[in-house]
Amino acid sequence: PVPEQLLAVVLFTLVSWGADLKGSPYEVDVVGVIPAGLPTPTMPFLDIRDEGTILVSLLQPALVVAIVSYMVSISIVVKFGDKFDYEVDPNQELIALGAGNIAGSFFGCYPSCGSLSRSAVVGAVGGKDATPVHNLVQVAMVALTLLVLTPLFKPLPNAVLAGIIIMALRNMVDFETCKKLLKVSRGDAYLWMFTFLATISFGVQVGLIAGVVASLLWLVWQTARPWFAFLGRLPDTHIYRNTQRYSEANEIPGVLIFRFDSMVHFANKAYFRDILMAKERSFEREHGPGQLKAVIVEASGITGLDASGMLMLQSVLEEHEKRTPPVDVILTGCKGPARRALQNFGLKEAFGPDRQFENLHAAVRHIFRHNKDTNDDAGIILEGRSSEEQHPYDENGNLLRPVNGSNGQIQR
Repeated sequence: PVPEQLLAVVLFTLVSWGADLKGSPYEVDVVGVIPAGLPTPTMPFLDIRDEGTILVSLLQPALVVAIVSYMVSISIVVKFGDKFDYEVDPNQELIALGAGNIAGSFFGCYPSCGSLSRSAVVGAVGGKDATPVHNLVQVAMVALTLLVLTPLFKPLPNAVLAGIIIMALRNMVDFETCKKLLKVSRGDAYLWMFTFLATISFGVQVGLIAGVVASLLWLVWQTARPWFAFLGRLPDTHIYRNTQRYSEANEIPGVLIFRFDSMVHFANKAYFRDILMAKERSFEREHGPGQLKAVIVEASGITGLDASGMLMLQSVLEEHEKRTPPVDVILTGCKGPARRALQNFGLKEAFGPDRQFENLHAAVRHIFRHNKDTNDDAGIILEGRSSEEQHPYDENGNLLRPVNGSNGQIQR
């Protein structure tokens, strides 16, 4: 490839030198004098007479610098790994950073980490063909420059260096990903925009920290307000789907089926309870007091419960038992961790065999068989028809619609 960056440096250095851009009337900021020569290796200074107070005082800032340096470096490595399709070993990157900083300490170097600007320049020049050998060439050129060539860069405008970095970073910003995120997940798209703006405004370190903090806050928000649904039965099937997504799904008379797609813990237990109670109040306004016979918690999406979540579930059970008439609370599809949590917390007897079912339809049939006040006009306790001609849905709950010109036959 054409070394555009090198050509730009040479060309504008000559222009700046020939036109004296540093002087009046242009007064352009230039690189200026660069100290020549290589640093002399020395042992890092440690005064053992201070009883380690310097080491203790440096421990906290050193830890912060180390964490931020590693986060910046690994984020750059992952970005380039995805772009140029190669595997990333985080342990190898950590060892390389540690070895480099240990070696640099003998030369009075600042703590180092991966450089997004320099990496972008290398990626723009060499792309996927760049190998670790370029580091050796780079080191040799830096050493040669420090020893011999530093006076030649004195008239180089700083704006040229900034332009090289900006042009190299242009290809690193993937706006197509942001467009896709806007269609798939607006929350992730907003995080992308926030991190991008923080990075270009305040630098990579601040942008990275801001992005991590914002991502954690977004994760907490999602965990505290997870997805939920109230389910209905697809006609002539044993399949239950979200009534908001499937207009064909019919609510079961006298029964609420509540699905909660998250672990139940201290951050979302109130959300769980509030949603359920709000739906029950809406049900009573629509059908009248005392018409709710049972609440089924479809727990296949609940991966576990902490202590506060189980206390909430216990209070919901006790509250429904005290109503007139009592309302059954039934669990279906509980996973192993949730069942163990209920057993360890002492709720195994409260949710006995008549209140725990593996199959949602079995729980619904149980309610209709054992509750004489429940209206079975929909034929819930009857076996659903099984032939595809009578079954308008497949095993995944997808509607099977007739296709024009197919003589009315059901097509997938």
